[in-house]
Amino acid sequence: MNLKVLIRIIAFAFAIPLNGTCQCFTINFINNPGLEDFTCCPTDYSMISCADYWTQPLPSSSSDYFNTCGINAVVNPTAGLFFQYAHFGNGYAGICCDYYPGDVTPTFQYREYLQAVLSESLIAGQCYYCEFWVRPFNNFGMAETFSAIDDIGIFFSDTLIKTGHPTEPLFLTAQIKNPSGRIISDTTAWTQINGNFMAEGGEKFLTIGTFGADSTINRFYYHYIQGYSNAVYYFFDNFSLCPCDDTIPPKPEIVYVPDIFSPNGDGNNDVLYVRSLHIKELGFSVYNRWGEKVFESQSKNEGWDGNYKGRPCSPDVYVYHVAIVFEDGTEESRKGNVTLVR
Repeated sequence: MNLKVLIRIIAFAFAIPLNGTCQCFTINFINNPGLEDFTCCPTDYSMISCADYWTQPLPSSSSDYFNTCGINAVVNPTAGLFFQYAHFGNGYAGICCDYYPGDVTPTFQYREYLQAVLSESLIAGQCYYCEFWVRPFNNFGMAETFSAIDDIGIFFSDTLIKTGHPTEPLFLTAQIKNPSGRIISDTTAWTQINGNFMAEGGEKFLTIGTFGADSTINRFYYHYIQGYSNAVYYFFDNFSLCPCDDTIPPKPEIVYVPDIFSPNGDGNNDVLYVRSLHIKELGFSVYNRWGEKVFESQSKNEGWDGNYKGRPCSPDVYVYHVAIVFEDGTEESRKGNVTLVR
């Protein structure tokens, strides 16, 4: 065993996982990834610069930083509306990802962004894994219409993206992006966005927000009034970035098929099911000792009741075949024996 592997095993055995729940094993290239460290306790909006290593690209935007040390619903009732239980720790950020003021002529599109600096530059041709967590805010009082969207991502660059325009959106190609069509609308829990990408080399900064044209964005409206202001606001927390070979392998799905069942009508173990979490597609078939197929199903909710062509099968040993496609795209197939008793 080489020294690098040994160090990682020791770190994994004794260290607390980075930022609560993180697939990165021992490394995180994002400084202050949970927005826990700050130079000033945020007591109002537009204070992202209080969080160490974090900033914003637009001169007139108001990207927000929140920490339980500064949210006081008595002193500042409006700030209290933005209180969230952070995904991990006490700090989190918030930005208006998209906003159309309804009372301004001519109308303009307003977006906010978050920026951070990495602890070291990325290496050309290296695969990197990145994850972060988001949560929508659905009570944006400045707009009559508020909605959730699917266009949220991270753009990595070798220079810090800045613009002199006070509000003009950034149209960039994000390396890590929430899947198109998956609108993040759950206001009760944090949702993870993650993925892998190949670095071009020299990337030292990241910019977070919405980068697509409005016509390409899918929306879910919590509340909608035609012709009035529309706002999209999200909280962000718990960022991670590491080489792909430093990630913790996901736990394998557990597939359970009983090796015996008794379809005798007593209400106990009468039906043979395939049991597993996160099944997207299933193929389940059962054969008798002569190779004749006595049961077949493509539904995880349908099992074999021990009958074939409407008649009870005799007690015997049967062979089953299972083919599963899980929600994350992984596949598993297996064969086994099951004993039918009555």
